[in-house]
Amino acid sequence: MKSSATLHLIIMTRLPQAGQTKTRLIPALGAEGSAALHDRLARHTIGRAKAFCSNQKYRLIIRIAGGSAAAAQEWLGEPEIEYAEQSPGTLGDRLIEASESAFGAGAELVLIIGTDCPSINQSTYTQALEQLETRDLILGPAEDGGYYLIGFKQHSPALFQNINWSTETVLKETKNVAKKLGLSVGLGETFPDVDIPEDLPHAERELERGI
Repeated sequence: MKSSATLHLIIMTRLPQAGQTKTRLIPALGAEGSAALHDRLARHTIGRAKAFCSNQKYRLIIRIAGGSAAAAQEWLGEPEIEYAEQSPGTLGDRLIEASESAFGAGAELVLIIGTDCPSINQSTYTQALEQLETRDLILGPAEDGGYYLIGFKQHSPALFQNINWSTETVLKETKNVAKKLGLSVGLGETFPDVDIPEDLPHAERELERGI
């Protein structure tokens, strides 16, 4: 994909509040420890995304839940990054609003990720953009049946409607919707998310690799 294309890379995350983030890890790490891991995962993901966007002059937007955009900037200490609050509603509602806002602001390409997959790196983004040269949609499959990345060239709300979020069928359902819409789909590498105690060794290995 030509570097002159206007890409918005959106990261969906939340403030690292004890008892509110990475709750499935609380039995292993405790509430404070789970929030601390979320903080590390978010900074790791954002650091890699920032490096990628800085090289190509792409726009990086942090979409925050659990607090204000100002609180997110205070948390991360990155004044050059754009911040916006996630909209109310389901995950699907929030993704629709984030996508609509990006295209409304002039994006030609949109990539959306979360902060639960520390394996995402600059190569992940480069390969996604390469696939979008010949595909309408790019999905990064997660080992749990969801996806860690979605990228597209047009606002398609149906991709986020009537999806059984947080289940092992999210990727399959999204691909089925894309097929019904007539959208061609490319797939990235399959990576694990960090959601449950069994994922912690992988998380530590990836975090140790740094940005």
